[in-house]
Amino acid sequence: MYRHIIFLCSIVIAVLSAASARAADSERCQELGRRFEITKSQITAIEVSLTLFSAVDGNCIALTTELLEHGASVDARDRFGARPLSHAARFGHLAMVDLLLARGAPLNARNLAGATALFVAVEGNHTPVAQRLIERGADVNLAGRSGVTPVAAAAYRGNNTIVEDLLTHIAGETPNLAARLQGLAETGAGVQPSGRRAPAKRLLPRIH
Repeated sequence: MYRHIIFLCSIVIAVLSAASARAADSERCQELGRRFEITKSQITAIEVSLTLFSAVDGNCIALTTELLEHGASVDARDRFGARPLSHAARFGHLAMVDLLLARGAPLNARNLAGATALFVAVEGNHTPVAQRLIERGADVNLAGRSGVTPVAAAAYRGNNTIVEDLLTHIAGETPNLAARLQGLAETGAGVQPSGRRAPAKRLLPRIH
């Protein structure tokens, strides 16, 4: 009985925490919206871009839509060369990713380190976002920082779902892929913190 009560309490706390986080996000979006309304008659292009990135980071769908209609560009870059789509991918905002793609966001644009939105999503372990980008035709072979490919990043994270999805979309490169994954496993890059091999090692027999 005692354990049951503790379990129910933990659920209540989790629900309240999630609600609090959503409320905080909503307040942030409202504040960003108020600032934009006050300054939009004389706002500069740079300020519009900065507001866009803040709106995307905060998953402010309505404000992002308004900013895009006000002239903000889906091809805007932050100081690291990342576009709004990569920001949405980094935070796992699926609805925002859909909005930006619908507005023509460049799917395979890379930041200064070479990372695409897909790589960022995989690295952040945001499975739904990564799957959406793959479905929309993201180049699964473009490497991110240090030359790490999305499939290698997914293998390191131990995300078997993304590894499988990436493998099915890599056409005509089975021998090279097998060699890369074999090297990943042998060098230890495919070892998870627990000491277990990442899924890439287990998938090798399927792709020879």
